[in-house]
Amino acid sequence: MEYHNPLTPNIDQVDYETLKAICLDLQDKVSKSIKVEQTLIQTRNELDAELNRFRLMQEFGDMALRTTSIDAFGEITAEYFSAIFNLPKIAIYRFFPHQREGKLLYAFGFTNDISTHKLVIPPEKLPAGAMIFPPIRACGSYLEFLQLSTFLVSPLHNPGEQCIGLIVAGATTEDAKYFDPIDDKVLSSFNVMTRNAGLILQHILTTFQLEQEIEERKGVETQLRQSQQALENSNEELESKVKLRTLELMNANAELQKEIEDRKHIESQLADRAAELMRSNADLEQFAYVASHDLKAPIRNISSFVQLLQLKLQGLLDEETQEYMQFTVSAVHQINNLIEDLLHYARVGQNDAAIDLVDLNTTVNVVKEHLLTMIEEQKAEIHCQDLPRIKANSGQMLQLFQNLVENAIKFRKADQPPVVRIQTTQEGDYYRIVLQDNGIGIAPEYRDKIFAIFQRLSLSNPYGGTGVGLAICKRIMERHHGRIWVESEEGQGSRFFLEFPC
Repeated sequence: MEYHNPLTPNIDQVDYETLKAICLDLQDKVSKSIKVEQTLIQTRNELDAELNRFRLMQEFGDMALRTTSIDAFGEITAEYFSAIFNLPKIAIYRFFPHQREGKLLYAFGFTNDISTHKLVIPPEKLPAGAMIFPPIRACGSYLEFLQLSTFLVSPLHNPGEQCIGLIVAGATTEDAKYFDPIDDKVLSSFNVMTRNAGLILQHILTTFQLEQEIEERKGVETQLRQSQQALENSNEELESKVKLRTLELMNANAELQKEIEDRKHIESQLADRAAELMRSNADLEQFAYVASHDLKAPIRNISSFVQLLQLKLQGLLDEETQEYMQFTVSAVHQINNLIEDLLHYARVGQNDAAIDLVDLNTTVNVVKEHLLTMIEEQKAEIHCQDLPRIKANSGQMLQLFQNLVENAIKFRKADQPPVVRIQTTQEGDYYRIVLQDNGIGIAPEYRDKIFAIFQRLSLSNPYGGTGVGLAICKRIMERHHGRIWVESEEGQGSRFFLEFPC
């Protein structure tokens, strides 16, 4: 028995119009079936692409977490972003706290040097999440130097939602010939990818900072250990030096104690010697004074008797005997002068000399009066500036200046009259008085000797003198707590310096 589907019309019974309708219906069903199949294939391809993206995103997370440097992170991130989103150019920027300028962390695929351009985006212009350019232009104008015709852009956030970087992935007009246009369906994946990248970047930065702090602490600990060791070594060395120095000080102290005892003994001997010398000097001064005083009467007698002999024997003596008599008179006169000078020298050492306020201008005027005859005979000139008033013994000041002025006139040059200039200056706590002459001068070897008693420039000099005058001057200056010295060259005159306390 032949089977017949009741739903299928019998062809023999179907007319042309019915058959045409059936064909059109079948054609429509086939077309819809093909579209459904194409949609299913497209959906499957999109799902495969999305699964591949998430697989690469997971792989990126594993790889990026293993990196130990920011440079390595930038390289891996750029490679995975390019592979996942099929875009040829990647630029990664890093933002620092309190700085508006972004620093290029890594660039991938660019033929032009974008590191020379500064990325400055105001905070309000930063995108909150992943965006496509075009059409979005929130920060597109700030990225024109990248020369991208289309790109994805998204900030990198740390766990505290602070922006620490920016990722740009895109293509130029030339790249668009070889790469598919950006589909907005990838925005969610790009957002997830940049979110992970921001967390990983913050993790690397925190790890790097912690490692830096650990290294710094290790360095500090090493320095502390070294300092402690150096301190211990220094303490040991110091203790050793202290012990050694203590021993040296003990030895030095013992030597010093012995030296102090020796010095005390020497000082005692010196004190005894000084006392003995003072007694001896006092005795000598007393002896000189007494001897000089006692010798004056016999000398006067000798001088008188010689002069009487000359008168009584006048005209009875031959020339040679008269010459001998004259030598005797001269010698007696010289002895008398010497005795007078010795008396003056001895009197200077006595402590009963009165100290008054002495006007040295008056003293010099009196000297001029005393030496008036000598000044006129030698046609001498004496020029004196205004001199100070000092505390001194007036008689000794008169003797001091008279001796110096008399010497200046006596030791003159034969071809010119003597000129004496007396000047004064104040040097700190001292008055300095200078007596300058134009006489014969003093040879260097005699500058100190002339102030010693009985010292003369030459035993055969024609100027005479006892050799006591300058010794008296020095003694007077010492008694007045001053000093005297001379500056001179032979034939160039002399400058005698006197210093008195103010």
